[in-house]
Amino acid sequence: MRRLRSIPYRYLTILLVVPTLLVGAHGTAAAPPWQTRVPYAEGLLVLHWRYVYEGKDTVFRLEIKPTRAAPAVLTVSGQPVFDAKKRLVAFPYCADDGCDKNIDLIDLIARRRLAPVTLNYDGQLYLQCRWADNVLRVLVEHSFQRDGARARTIHRFVVAKSGSVREITLQ
Repeated sequence: MRRLRSIPYRYLTILLVVPTLLVGAHGTAAAPPWQTRVPYAEGLLVLHWRYVYEGKDTVFRLEIKPTRAAPAVLTVSGQPVFDAKKRLVAFPYCADDGCDKNIDLIDLIARRRLAPVTLNYDGQLYLQCRWADNVLRVLVEHSFQRDGARARTIHRFVVAKSGSVREITLQ
C-alpha cells in the first residue's frame, strides 16, 4: 500500500520540475551569431550579427573585403547605417532603454576606423542616423521632462576625404 502512494508523488514531482527546468533553459539560450553579406563600392562586406536581449540585433564584427586590396576586420558594436554610395558606415548602438552616446564611423574605402561621433548628453537618449553625402545627420531625442515632453536636437557631422570628422552648425 505504501509503495502505491509514493509512485504518484514521484510522477507529480517529475511533471512539475522538468517543464520548469526546460522553460528556464529555453529563456536563457541565445540565438547563435549569424552573417549577412552586403556589396559595397569596392567589394563585399561581411557583417557578423548577434542577438541582444531587450535590444536590437547588433553587428559586432565587420569584414571589409575589397576586390583589389587586402581585407580588413574591425570590431564594432551597433546597427549599421550606410551612406548612399556605401563608402561610409555609422554604427549607433541602441537598445530598448536608449542609445550609446558614441557612434563608431568606418571609412569602407580606406578600410579604417574614423574618430567616433561623441554626443554630449546626460541621461537617456534615443538616436536616428541618416547620411546625406558625406554628412551624418543625427537626430537626438533627449531630456525627458516631468510633463513627458521630449527635446529633439539635430546634429550634423561632416566626414572629410582626409578622414577627419567635425560637427557643423547651420546658420
